[in-house]
Amino acid sequence: AGPDNPYLQLERKNSEEVLKAIIEGLPALQKAIIKMKDIEEYELSEIAEITGTNIEAVRVNLSRARKKVREEYMSPLQKVVFVNNSTNS
Repeated sequence: AGPDNPYLQLERKNSEEVLKAIIEGLPALQKAIIKMKDIEEYELSEIAEITGTNIEAVRVNLSRARKKVREEYMSPLQKVVFVNNSTNS
């Protein structure tokens, strides 16, 4: 079951799609901050400058965004959907 395993590739793709959808549902500022920090790898000071907020506001919004993504991703409904999709394949 190496990295080229088609099942693992499909599972990873499904997870990425779910995460993208969750991020898209975040409030605009949180969405922008989590994308800049976790995807585009900006520094907190850069994000603060771009968003016109202070570093503490960036930290708070990033923490809230990550918590929401984690909660949504791990919700019981998500687990059921993921299991159903996996068994249908």
